Amino acid sequence: ARATIQRAPCNLIILDVVLPDASGIELLAEVKSAPATASIPVVLLSTESEVRDRVLGLGTDADAYLGKPY
Repeated sequence: ARATIQRAPCNLIILDVVLPDASGIELLAEVKSAPATASIPVVLLSTESEVRDRVLGLGTDADAYLGKPY
């Protein structure tokens, strides 16, 4: 995911909270802290029922949250 975001310009990032090799929340923080990607909207996805509350409580910069199943 990191390589794709850095390699190709994006208008929107749809990011799962649980990634095979990293935490989606950590990647979100990286995206929002980098000047080149900070303005890209990020939608977080997750199957975990409590993640929305945790994400909001952590004060992340996610622009939206979508719980699975859709």
